[in-house]
Amino acid sequence: MAAWVGQLIVDGVVSAMETYQAASDPNLLVSITPVLQLVGIEALIIALIALAQRGLSAQQSLLRALLGQKVNVMILEKQARCRSANLRIQSYTTSSHVHGAKPPRAH
Repeated sequence: MAAWVGQLIVDGVVSAMETYQAASDPNLLVSITPVLQLVGIEALIIALIALAQRGLSAQQSLLRALLGQKVNVMILEKQARCRSANLRIQSYTTSSHVHGAKPPRAH
């Protein structure tokens, strides 16, 4: 889109030069006004593209942080389950030795 507007600017400059040179009473401002409008449109397009790119970059950064947090929570939950299972086995084996029972088999 910006390239197309850039091409329109080049064509407008060429046309403005021809109009300015062919006029009997040349007025530079009148000749270049359409070109200045196209330059403003191109600046707006480029600003919108830059804004969209920054938005996408921020979104990707937030998603990476969210994924990292989710993975850390999953790791901590897994660790808590393993620790809880180990405590139950240790508790069972401690009380089993007192009563003479066999410890449970590991899965």
